[in-house]
Amino acid sequence: MIKGWRLQGEIALARRQRDEAESWLRQAQALAQIVGNPTQLWKTHLALGRLHAETQHSEQERQEYDAACEVINRLRESLQEPGLQASLARLQQRMLL
Repeated sequence: MIKGWRLQGEIALARRQRDEAESWLRQAQALAQIVGNPTQLWKTHLALGRLHAETQHSEQERQEYDAACEVINRLRESLQEPGLQASLARLQQRMLL
């Protein structure tokens, strides 16, 4: 459900239906937090960041991108496999560009 709601939000965002996009994305974000799905959570934070970028809400945009980075940091720190840690570090670097 989380991924589906996030994708619905991203579709609405692509269609410039920003209110609908935010509604879907907030639902996805809430459920991802409740069930503890870090992958969908950081992806949803990124999508919300893009939404706020389009609406020129730079403070909210930055908060969402920072939240995505925080989730990735926690996930990376929980991993024992150096290759996976490096992969998440590269992902995070691309997000910051």
